[in-house]
Amino acid sequence: MRDVANVIALVVLSIVAVGCTAAEVLVDTDTSRIKTGTGPPVGAYEQVGVVTATHGGGCGLYGRRGNYEGADALLRNKATKLGADYVQILRVTEPRLEGICMNQAFVIDGMAYRIIRQGPAGPSDHPTPGAGTSGLDGTYTGDIAGNARGQR
Repeated sequence: MRDVANVIALVVLSIVAVGCTAAEVLVDTDTSRIKTGTGPPVGAYEQVGVVTATHGGGCGLYGRRGNYEGADALLRNKATKLGADYVQILRVTEPRLEGICMNQAFVIDGMAYRIIRQGPAGPSDHPTPGAGTSGLDGTYTGDIAGNARGQR
């Protein structure tokens, strides 16, 4: 009888352990060409959009814990769909305690860029990020979260 209880406990523990990790991410075939870095790209690039990748999520035991590898794969997949060649990593947010909830999400925020292709007439008229600009020109929308003096 005691052996049966041990087997049941082991099965339940195994199910809970497997169910608490985020699923693997399928990687698109072109993602290996996407370069990433913390600074703006050097050379003739144009911005193609903001990309955010969230791997995992939820609260505590009711969520699935994300990781960097999963978020990076999602980021590269999204950048590929935008036609990007480079992603500047702007922020990385790891799973963290928020109030009484352990937020399980791993989030990477970035700006996607694409190489400016030269046509027969020469380079395009688009400005080059990094050549006297910050690389973050334009109007952006979204949520901003942070802490100042211990307050959210």
